[in-house]
Amino acid sequence: MTAGAIVLALAWSAGCAVTSANTISLSRRDIQLQDLVSPGCFGEAPHQTANLVVAAIPFAQDSVQLTRAAIASLVRRRVPSLAGVQANGAGTVRFQLAPSHALRPDERSCFAATHPLNEGDLVGADDVAPVACTDSETPIPVQYDRISGVARASRAMSSGDYLGRLTVSDTRTRAGETLELSETIGPVRIERNVVAAQSVGRGRAIFVRDGNGAVFSAPLDHVVHANGAP
Repeated sequence: MTAGAIVLALAWSAGCAVTSANTISLSRRDIQLQDLVSPGCFGEAPHQTANLVVAAIPFAQDSVQLTRAAIASLVRRRVPSLAGVQANGAGTVRFQLAPSHALRPDERSCFAATHPLNEGDLVGADDVAPVACTDSETPIPVQYDRISGVARASRAMSSGDYLGRLTVSDTRTRAGETLELSETIGPVRIERNVVAAQSVGRGRAIFVRDGNGAVFSAPLDHVVHANGAP
């Protein structure tokens, strides 16, 4: 039996379902698989499965609300081996940033750089911090790639430079990072290291380079960082 089949069998036998909680407090914007489903969904699956990012609280918001049906659908798409997950009734689940991580009303959509950036550098959630919006400073423009979901600095920036209203996301993968690619061919599961050939923040696929120098597209849900992070 393949690893995926084992996980699926465990999920069914343990009654895998969407969490029964109505509100979940988080210290991060990423909403991980472990936040969405009951412990019975994991069985003996690797710990990194529980840490897979399935959704996120949008920037400039302190919370997001999802229906249980939508959560079940997201889980099935992100982790095909959990195709048996049950919605656990009707209603919604609210994912709320803990008070210490929430933004004040005047900080909800304006940002400043937290460290120097060169022209063309990625601008992700780790590169900016929320600040009060102001009309007294001219914001530095940021170029946004809607396909790959990443933003780039239009020119060199210093720490504290005001960027104004900005949509930023966690840059899941940066070009040059080592990734672990998992592929299933029939009953065989193959895992190998590849290198990201592009930076992406979201999307369905990423170009990677294997040990032989070949560059090809791989589904994002088939790769994790070499350190186990999704």
